[in-house]
Amino acid sequence: MRPLLLICLLAVIAVAGCGGDDDATGSAKSAGRGDVRIEFAMVGIPGDPFYNVIKNGARQAEKDLGVDVAYKETAQYDFQEQKRLIEAAIARKPDGLVVSDESPDVLDPVIADAVDAGIPVVIANALGPDTMKKTGALGFVGQDEFEVGKLAGQRMAAAGVNTAYCVNPAVGSVPLDLRCRGLAEALGAGNTKVLATTVDDRTASKNRIKAALQRQRMDAMLVTAATVNGAQALQAVEETGNGGKVKIASIDLTPDVLQAVKDGKIMFTSDQQQYLQGYLPVQVLTLYAQYGLRPQPLTKTGPAYITAENAQQAIELSKRGIR
Repeated sequence: MRPLLLICLLAVIAVAGCGGDDDATGSAKSAGRGDVRIEFAMVGIPGDPFYNVIKNGARQAEKDLGVDVAYKETAQYDFQEQKRLIEAAIARKPDGLVVSDESPDVLDPVIADAVDAGIPVVIANALGPDTMKKTGALGFVGQDEFEVGKLAGQRMAAAGVNTAYCVNPAVGSVPLDLRCRGLAEALGAGNTKVLATTVDDRTASKNRIKAALQRQRMDAMLVTAATVNGAQALQAVEETGNGGKVKIASIDLTPDVLQAVKDGKIMFTSDQQQYLQGYLPVQVLTLYAQYGLRPQPLTKTGPAYITAENAQQAIELSKRGIR
């Protein structure tokens, strides 16, 4: 009897286990998640590697949690277009809305409209200084940009850097401006200069960096948006004969930047782990829709530093769209 009983019990456990593994979506639906609809309304350009990682995180969360996620993004880096995406989402009344907030003046009022319409909102990736208070958003998933710039500056100072350019391709963008202010806090305002480049013209950006280095060489430069100017900063330093003389650190990452970190050409890059910025808001909004659970207002995803020691792992994950 005992062997037979054991076989029966094992069979029951196996059936239960297989059901859970083979149909995670069905299990989630049985838990009341099948009707949960979450929308993203993000600024960005389709195919941009940075935003693709956020999108990949959202898609994986959709699969893992068994909810319906619609990821919508602007065709250009245009905050008015993003505002229209949010307005369209309000009309559809999803169970949750995820937005980035790089232009609080434009976006905070419409985010508040979504909250007033009864739609829970999680802000991801970028946040205005008073956005949580002004809009009533449920939470923020991302990083403190001033802190990121300051910590980067402190790491640079520990490596012997006294003066640095802060390479900013979008002066006026709240997150990038805060990164430069953080750097100035760490090194001293008189020891840093904002070097304005451009988002649209990579050659012009490189030439601006070269011209700055030729006018006044500093100990280092912090590239505030590696996805835009990382490769150009490397080229500018090499083409002006400053390789090994001007140190480079960066924020965010690209394959070129990761390889340069691995090769010792870039001191480090600060990763905000934006995969989590796609994944975690879906998780938060799902649990809020299902159980009314509220997160703490700020969920930090960075900074996580990539140096020569761990660059290879980041390179492999970057190929998979995770970092």
